[in-house]
Amino acid sequence: MPEVQTIVQNQEFDILFRVEPGSLPVSVVDFYLRFDPEYIRCIGIENVESPLNLRQIEPVIDNEKGTVLFGAFTLKPPPEDLFSLISLRFKALEPIDETNIELITQGHPKTLMAYAGQSTMGSDVRKARVLIHPDLLVADLPSDELFKVSYEADTNTGLVHYTPSVKGEVDISLKESDNRFTHALHQGVIYPGFEYIFIFDFASLPKGRYAVVLKSANSSREVFLESD
Repeated sequence: MPEVQTIVQNQEFDILFRVEPGSLPVSVVDFYLRFDPEYIRCIGIENVESPLNLRQIEPVIDNEKGTVLFGAFTLKPPPEDLFSLISLRFKALEPIDETNIELITQGHPKTLMAYAGQSTMGSDVRKARVLIHPDLLVADLPSDELFKVSYEADTNTGLVHYTPSVKGEVDISLKESDNRFTHALHQGVIYPGFEYIFIFDFASLPKGRYAVVLKSANSSREVFLESD
């Protein structure tokens, strides 16, 4: 699974779990996963083509405890190379700087791999660090005092001044009103306490009506301006 996953509150995301056999093949896997249900919910299982095609434990999702239990094996010649085991879909519930999705290898139940009754479990068991940014909903999008867009006729330029009040992930773009083109001004995380200034030159663009679009994961706002 990926070591770092950066997402936005209320966003759904998939994590694919893969197995890399060591010196021995792998014919059976017991899978026990833990996450913090205050911040993450497991909402489904995506089918993958796995050589471990038989189930000794059907997937059990417990969103109160924050666990997923699953077990698979094969009666065919076991895989000796990297293979996909299972893909899980999660939903981010609350913002947090970091929370973990990790395989548990101690206690009972636990994650293990085996072949012919012998454990093939290595020490390289990774966990996913999940960073959840706040979702800037419509009510949180900045007022005119915080998100200012203006056109300067003397220099034929447009100006955007943006002072966010909360941390979040946004896209800011310049869009021609007939959707003939879109130019990205900013894509990524913004932080409170900073003023973001974007300048764009209309000299190479046709005269007309344009929109500066501020977009978060689940909402957007447009401010229109005319160029001479």
